[in-house]
Amino acid sequence: MEGIMVLASGMLIAIMLGINGSLANLVGNNMSVFLIHFTGLIVICLGILLKGKKIRYSKELPLYFYFTGFLGVAVVACNVATFKNIGISNTIALGLTGQVFFSALIDHYGLFNREKNKIGRHKIVGFVFIFIGICLVV
Repeated sequence: MEGIMVLASGMLIAIMLGINGSLANLVGNNMSVFLIHFTGLIVICLGILLKGKKIRYSKELPLYFYFTGFLGVAVVACNVATFKNIGISNTIALGLTGQVFFSALIDHYGLFNREKNKIGRHKIVGFVFIFIGICLVV
């Protein structure tokens, strides 16, 4: 089930990138990033209200948890800025390269309180094939 959800997530990212890029062409990068996140805020607020939940803050959470929204804005801003010049597939392929590289580092060192998942030979071989494939796409 998780594999299908991740596959669907990848498809949604491609669709989102295309729509976001077209929006950026019409209203500019900053306005499109604002509209994208404002719409997201409204949708998540409606979801919370429909479930009857309250938004709560916890003082025990590490401070960096409260800045993950900045990362989301940065990702969307980078995508809408590059989409116009290099297209959807190249944007996603290069973004995937960054995701694979940094996710492997996070797993290897157990960053963000994650369980360590060391990079072994089999992963390195997989990364090489992924890198070759991405080079062919770009």
